[in-house]
Amino acid sequence: MMKSAVAILISLLPAVQASALIEVGSAIRATDGIPAWIQSYRTTVDKMKTSNSYPADGYTECRETEEVKSAYLCISNTQKGMNSSLGRASFFIEGLGGANSKGKVVSQDNGTYQMYKNMIGGHDLKGQDLLRFNDTVTKECATSKQDANICHNAYEKDLFENFILPFASQDPKFVVITFASQSSMQWEDVVTHEILHAQYFNDDQFRAIADEFWEKEVSAEDKKQIISELSQHYDPTDALLMRNEFQAYMLMAGAEYSQLSMFVPKYRDALMKKLVAKGIQPIQVQ
Repeated sequence: MMKSAVAILISLLPAVQASALIEVGSAIRATDGIPAWIQSYRTTVDKMKTSNSYPADGYTECRETEEVKSAYLCISNTQKGMNSSLGRASFFIEGLGGANSKGKVVSQDNGTYQMYKNMIGGHDLKGQDLLRFNDTVTKECATSKQDANICHNAYEKDLFENFILPFASQDPKFVVITFASQSSMQWEDVVTHEILHAQYFNDDQFRAIADEFWEKEVSAEDKKQIISELSQHYDPTDALLMRNEFQAYMLMAGAEYSQLSMFVPKYRDALMKKLVAKGIQPIQVQ
C-alpha cells in the first residue's frame, strides 16, 4: 500500500485529457492540525493562481488522519470542485434522495446533481463502495458508447485514477472524507461530522456503542421523527445510514445548529457519556 507519509504529487498523462492535481501528503492530526493545513493549502492555491499554473480541473490535497487509520481527509478549493469529483459517487452510494435511488449512476446533466454541486459541504465514502461506483460507471460508459453524461468527468477521472483506485484497491478499510476551503459551511462543522463517519466505519467498538444507543436509548417516536428529518437528504430505508447520520449529527461541532438540532439536548451528552465510559473519545476538531 502507498504510504501517506510520503508526499506524492500526481498529475495525469496527456492522453487522459484532464489536468487536475492530487497531492497525497503526510498524515495529519485532525483534532488540532487542520487550521495550519488550510492556511498552507490556500497559500499554495494563491501561488498557483498568481503564476497561472492553477489546474483547470482543480487542486486537491489528501492526508491520512492520525486518529482514524485508513481514513483520508481531502481538501478542495471550492464546494463545486469537490462535488464535481465525488457528488455522483455519493448519490450512487447513498441515493439521490428517497428509496430505490442507490446503485444508479446519475447523469452529469441531472438538474438535482447540478444544484447540489454548490450545496454539499463534505463527503464520507468507503473505498469498497467507491470501487463499485467506478466499475459501474466504466461499464455504463462503454455501453453508452462514451456518452459524456455517463462517463467520468475530468474531476472524477483524476481523483479516481490517481488516488481512490490505487489506495482503495490495496486497503479494505480505506475511507475518504472531504471538505472545501471556500464553503458555505464552517469547516469545523463539516470535518467533525465527516470524521465521525470515518470513526463509525473503522472503529468497531465505536460503531457498536452508537448502534446500541440508537436501538435502546432513542425512543420509537423520536426515531420516526429523526428518520423523517433525515429523509429530506438521505434514503430513509437504509438503516445503517440512519444510525450513522444520527451519531454524526449528535456529536459534531455545531450540533446545536445542525439538521437534528432539536434532538441534541436530549441525546448528545447521553451518547457522549456512553462512549467515554468505554474509553472512546468521539473525534472533535479545533
